[in-house]
Amino acid sequence: MRRLISMMVLALLAISATAQTTDRLSASSVLHYSSRGFESDKDLIEIFRYEAQLEGKRWHTNYYDDKGYYGAKTAEEKEAYMEKEAAMLEKYPADHEKLVVIQVPADPPFALTYDAKDTSLVVLKSNEEELVWDKTKIKVAKMKVDVALYDSIQMLHMLANYTAVPMDQRPFDRLVHFVKPKKDPNALHSGLFPNELEFTYLHFVWGDPTGDKYAKTHNCESETAKILKRTFLHICWAVYNNRPDLLETLEDTIHLLQIQYRRLLLPDVNIDGISLDKSRRQ
Repeated sequence: MRRLISMMVLALLAISATAQTTDRLSASSVLHYSSRGFESDKDLIEIFRYEAQLEGKRWHTNYYDDKGYYGAKTAEEKEAYMEKEAAMLEKYPADHEKLVVIQVPADPPFALTYDAKDTSLVVLKSNEEELVWDKTKIKVAKMKVDVALYDSIQMLHMLANYTAVPMDQRPFDRLVHFVKPKKDPNALHSGLFPNELEFTYLHFVWGDPTGDKYAKTHNCESETAKILKRTFLHICWAVYNNRPDLLETLEDTIHLLQIQYRRLLLPDVNIDGISLDKSRRQ
């Protein structure tokens, strides 16, 4: 009897550990919803994810499925919808599943992402102060790097996402955030804050269109976290300005940061089983 009870307890503990791991990873979102129900940070992230193409976002997130696919009455209508969906996904290919969106006070935000086809680092940038769906022009800068460095930066990105914890105790109105200008309800622009590193935010996105794995840096951070911010800022600067020499000087720092952030993972979190985008390379 005691043996049976022990086995049941162990089974419950195993189930609990699995649930905690799943919950912890899926609860990394620290986005703040406004009282009016508008999520400015989420929109900011997704403008970069879909390169400001609202119709592209809709097709990538199955916006039309209820009427188009599930609302189809015949097999022919379903097939016609699937053909249209394939055509639209080809027309709007932008769906950057892995992003580091960098939000600097009083400057237009920009983002780092990846091109798996040729192991290029990609910086998405707009010189406009306001970001608007279907109006903002996103400039794309690419720099091909070797596979080892490409994978190393992605691994650091993933570690930063999974270890992000909201620890900022300051009032929300002191944080760097984006607000809606009155003249255009679909636009975003940055607030006016001192241009200091502690007010710079990095939004880490790791392949989750619902936003459950959107993580954001905080201000009450260690020296390691500040080095992480500087490193990603320098990576973006190197790519945007086509400076492979600068990127080479960051390699040791990237590896040391990986070691440090691996130490922050709890024992039951195994990220080595979560693959990078190697399988997508051609």
